[in-house]
Amino acid sequence: MGLGTCHAADARLVLQVVFLPWLAADMARELPAEAYMRWVDGIIISFLSGSGVCLATASHNASTVSGPPFWILLLYIGAIAGGGLALLMVVMRRLLVQASTLRGELDVVI
Repeated sequence: MGLGTCHAADARLVLQVVFLPWLAADMARELPAEAYMRWVDGIIISFLSGSGVCLATASHNASTVSGPPFWILLLYIGAIAGGGLALLMVVMRRLLVQASTLRGELDVVI
């Protein structure tokens, strides 16, 4: 890899970091809130399934395999963190629903 290739990759990275959030925010204004709900539901399901896998692995390791206690502790921490993040996303989903209804009311007023 030459020096020019490295600079081109850096330029692409800068363009992605600078322009992608701007583009996403611009596109987000045009999409209806129902389009976001599928993504938020998918994120919630992912957090809950990851938390379930951590709990299942921890209970299996605790009951059958006498592994290191630190590993089981990490699995329980992962399960708690996954559940907490899922609850956070549920709250954010409710805020998204509330914001979309307020946006609809503002569109009527304006």
